[in-house]
Parts: sequence; structure tokens; C-alpha cells
Amino acid sequence: MHTAILTAAYEGKGLTVIESNLMKTALGAFAALTLFSLQAEAGGKIHLINETDAVVHPWFKSTCWGAGIGTQTGWVFFGTVGARSQFEWDFTDPALTDPACPNPRIQFTFTSDATPPPDKVDEDSRARFKFAVDKNEVIQIGERLQAFRLGKDNENSDDD
Repeated sequence: MHTAILTAAYEGKGLTVIESNLMKTALGAFAALTLFSLQAEAGGKIHLINETDAVVHPWFKSTCWGAGIGTQTGWVFFGTVGARSQFEWDFTDPALTDPACPNPRIQFTFTSDATPPPDKVDEDSRARFKFAVDKNEVIQIGERLQAFRLGKDNENSDDD
């Protein structure tokens, strides 16, 4: 929204050279701050993609719960994710993860509607990972998603 306002003011007529230079500087600073804030928020998220036709109920365990959950040691219920939808939690939030904890470990599982909370969880229904504020985790339920790793060593092309 701020970009649109600044751009409209910049493209207006009658700006002096000083005003024009100030506007260019402001636009550049705004763009840099926006990019910096996006990079600063880029990690620490757990994204769940539910590709099934069923509603799922996510459950998490953590070795370092934050103030919002406290000393809970079992599985913690994280609501409902609808069929063919997705949701993301920000585990950098101190309510979810204790920022003073040196090595958080997180586990994920899920249940379907009318299923009791998990007691014993099959390994094929559990994700385990070391939490890091500089990396995101994506959990997929279902088989419709195809992921590609892009970059310098990209070998995803069908062209031979």
C-alpha cells in the first residue's frame, strides 16, 4: 500500500529536482526495508499441506514449548486443517517455542475427524525435525504435490 502511494506521488507533475531525488531515495529505502523484513521473517515456519479429501487435525510435540503452551509433554492439539487446504504456524513465536531453548526438537502427526488424540503413532504418520529459526519445514499429507529443488545443480528438465 505504501509503495502505491509513494509511486503515485513520485509520478505526479511539478516535482522539483530535490523533491524528485528525495522521492527516489524514499522509494529505494522502502524497497530495501521491505526486502529486509521479508528475509528476517523467512524462517521458523511449519507449513502443512493437506492434499486429501478429509479434514485433518494436526498435533505437535516439542522439547521446548513456549509460554503459551508451558510444560506440556504429550501431543498438543493444533486445530483443524480442511480438505485440500493448507495452514502455516510460526514457531519463532515465543508462545510456541521458548527462544532460550538451545536445540528444540519438534514432532508432528495428525488424526482425522472422530479419531481420538494420538497415543502411539506409526512412523509413517510422524515427522520429526530439529527446529531452526532460519529454515522452514513443509509437511505434505497426500500425494498430489510434486516438489522440485531449484538452483545451480537443477536436474529437473525433461529436455535431454
